[in-house]
Amino acid sequence: MSASPAPTRRRPKDRKQQILTQARELFVERGYRNVSVGMITERVGITPAGLYRHFANKTELLEAVVRESFGDLPIPAVRFTDLDTALALACDMAMERPYLSTLWSREARHLPPELRTEIRTALRETASAYERLLLAARPGLSRAQADLLAWALQSVMTATAIPGLRVSDPGLPALLRAVAQTVAHTPLRNEVVASRAPRTGIAPVSTRERLLTSAMRLFAERGYHETSMAELGAAAEVTGPNLYSYFDNKAAVLHAVSDRAAQALWIDLGHTLAAHDTAQEALPELASGYVRIAAAWSPASVRDSGEPDIIALALDQQREYLAEWIALLRAARPDLDATTARTLPLIAFALVDQLSRTPHLATGATFAGDLRDITLAVLATPAPSVT
Repeated sequence: MSASPAPTRRRPKDRKQQILTQARELFVERGYRNVSVGMITERVGITPAGLYRHFANKTELLEAVVRESFGDLPIPAVRFTDLDTALALACDMAMERPYLSTLWSREARHLPPELRTEIRTALRETASAYERLLLAARPGLSRAQADLLAWALQSVMTATAIPGLRVSDPGLPALLRAVAQTVAHTPLRNEVVASRAPRTGIAPVSTRERLLTSAMRLFAERGYHETSMAELGAAAEVTGPNLYSYFDNKAAVLHAVSDRAAQALWIDLGHTLAAHDTAQEALPELASGYVRIAAAWSPASVRDSGEPDIIALALDQQREYLAEWIALLRAARPDLDATTARTLPLIAFALVDQLSRTPHLATGATFAGDLRDITLAVLATPAPSVT
């Protein structure tokens, strides 16, 4: 009696989608540079040959992941004519796709130029749509104010990607909508706190200090991976072996500037706490200090660096610093539960960091005061009612 033939194995019809989903999750978890084809195929349960049937290489796979993730995002003013409906739609989308901000901010440099241009164009169109809706809802706003609030709303919609924020929290969707409404209706006073016009400034005498300040600026402007040691040396007027007598490598520079930024925040917080008797008095000054320090340093430089030890240290430092904001906020607002009191400062930090990296906004004469007021408005967001 002959043996029955082995059943024919068929590839699942959704295999390509499985690859895209697992690749996206890995890119978000570990970063494109730290993900291999082998990691992706192991997650999917296929061989590398199975992946290459659908994608020629990892770069092509990243492009497909980004196109799928961003391809059908609606522009608010195209579908809706009122601000409230547009914000509700955007918040729902942010909850459904918490990975968008990470994919864009961290992996854009690996995308082909035409795709980067497409996404930047879509982001600008979305900001313009928010601006039109804001001007319709708040006729007293200037175009510059509406522009700032529009980009602030875009930043709010990236909150679900913030490290340390719990997307699984059942109260987050309502809180995100409340923050968006608060930001959209923040009064702006056009107060000139300090000039943000670019200045050459006075270079420090210390060579190490010049390297640190140059690194803070270049990492924030270009990103960690896009800045070479040679460029750091040139900016600080240090060349050849002299450069490496101060720092062994670029990771050591990043560690030093990250620690410097953390200490600057702690020193500012210490001065603020010592100068005030109540949380209500301290929070505005603390917000001003954070805005001022963010002008020179972006935490994204560490988060997107792919340096695990430095990232872990920075997150530990952030947790301690965040705890001080939470304590002040709960003292000023006893109505807040622990989760809301933790989430609001995290959203405020992310908003300040992102807007400070938006050149056409950050050079405005009233930017620092406006951003402080938006930060305080986020912290004052009414807690959503529990139904």
